[in-house]
Amino acid sequence: MCDGEQGRAAPKVIKLSEQNFTEGVIITRDESGKSFNVEMPSGSNLHVSTFDYGLNFILSVPSDDIGHTVGLCGVFDEDRSNDYTKENGVLFDYDGRRPDEFSASWMLESGQSLFENLPEQVEVEEEGVDGNTTNTNVHCECLQTNDGGHSGNDCSVGVKAQRPQGRRNDGDEDISHIVSTQGIPRVAIGGEALPDDNMQMRDRRSLSETHTWPTPSGIMQEMATNQCQTTVLNAPITEYCQAIPGVDVFIGVDGCVEDVRLTDSYDLVSLVVSEMEAHCEAVTLRNVSLYNNDNGSYVPPSFLREYICPQQCSNRGECVQGVCQCEQGFGGADCSVDLTRPPSVWTVEGTEGHALCDIRETTCQSISVVGENFRNCERLKCHYEVVEEMDNAWLLEDQSNLTPVDAFFMSYREIYCLFPETIAERNPGNMEGVSKATMRVHVSNDGGETLSEGFVLTIHDSRCQHCDINGYCQLKENTCEINGYCHLSGDYHPNDSLLQCLPYKDKYNWRDRKSVV
Repeated sequence: MCDGEQGRAAPKVIKLSEQNFTEGVIITRDESGKSFNVEMPSGSNLHVSTFDYGLNFILSVPSDDIGHTVGLCGVFDEDRSNDYTKENGVLFDYDGRRPDEFSASWMLESGQSLFENLPEQVEVEEEGVDGNTTNTNVHCECLQTNDGGHSGNDCSVGVKAQRPQGRRNDGDEDISHIVSTQGIPRVAIGGEALPDDNMQMRDRRSLSETHTWPTPSGIMQEMATNQCQTTVLNAPITEYCQAIPGVDVFIGVDGCVEDVRLTDSYDLVSLVVSEMEAHCEAVTLRNVSLYNNDNGSYVPPSFLREYICPQQCSNRGECVQGVCQCEQGFGGADCSVDLTRPPSVWTVEGTEGHALCDIRETTCQSISVVGENFRNCERLKCHYEVVEEMDNAWLLEDQSNLTPVDAFFMSYREIYCLFPETIAERNPGNMEGVSKATMRVHVSNDGGETLSEGFVLTIHDSRCQHCDINGYCQLKENTCEINGYCHLSGDYHPNDSLLQCLPYKDKYNWRDRKSVV
């Protein structure tokens, strides 16, 4: 979310290591394209929600880590008063200041971070119940049955219980198999690999060092607290969570109040419900005495799935059995899509205005489109038409000639238009090719009934074509364009060694090298 204009960036999912994921790692994306979940075999779970302003993280770790974890997330000892302990053990005096000093104390030297240098994978041997060591964990469900016994494969001492499923819903899509070091590889969606991204990092949002009550707009601390608490109490799941032992439904209120103070607005108040939901879910899943017997299988309480909906349905619908029932005029998994208007396109292949794609870098079959109001549905389509240049302008035809192609929904901010490879070709396998093609492209949520404003995309072969930022292309020096394919000076005909690309004689036809004087 840090490689674009504030409020117009698309989330990226990138694997930092060439190593395969450890068995048991699961990465999912929800139907709305706004939330991503990473489950790890250790029992840790990372839930990431994306918003226009950036990201919100909820990290859950197993109880084994209690008393053994310090850092930016605080001291994991169930004492929130010491969470701002710096690396040297001294407690940072927060007192309304932005905690840069605390954050900086945990900063690592270049090369020390696990983002840069992963440790070697090791096999951990554990002592089994028979006293022998093994590196294979046995999992079971340890639940008491009505007759006083226990269900499960083996509930002996030393056997780990099966970890409960993390924050996944039935509509979530497992994207673990398509995440790579270059993000979502296009080979998984359109037959090609992504080029390396050159991210332009956005400057940190400016915040003054000290924020006091009331805020500049007049918000008092009591007002902020009341708004945050009211938002929690109005959530349908709250009445169920309040009845769960160990659940503090107001766990996120302090942070919510701080958000109001720092931003001088109530824009982020809805996050307090997400934090409460995550806390309630984690506590409930750990308390197996709350599970229900479903035909011999014990399952978590149904309210966890019935009353947790994506983004609380964006306040534009009702959460029913875990699914948003949207108000008229809105759609999408979280009711955030305005069905009365088409998608809006901001950038194409990272470029505003006329976009370029070089088939020497990718096959240009899947084109990144960043915008808003994309709906994750079968009728999400891209529509294109090849256009011609006339008098240094692009001759745009009427929309009746548009050809629909599939679109891959990556997130609420990004889709990929999947074009046929015949639009522009690099290898002269056919008699006639295309070294450059310019298209007018639209996006629709409804199969073409309503279209976004069009954008212009030029696909070209940089081996012989030089294209400017407006998509106008010229043949390069010392190259040939023969039958629509690019060749360098001196290249031989693929089937006749007597014919060559000789641009000083002819840029558009093969010439017999023997006849050249």
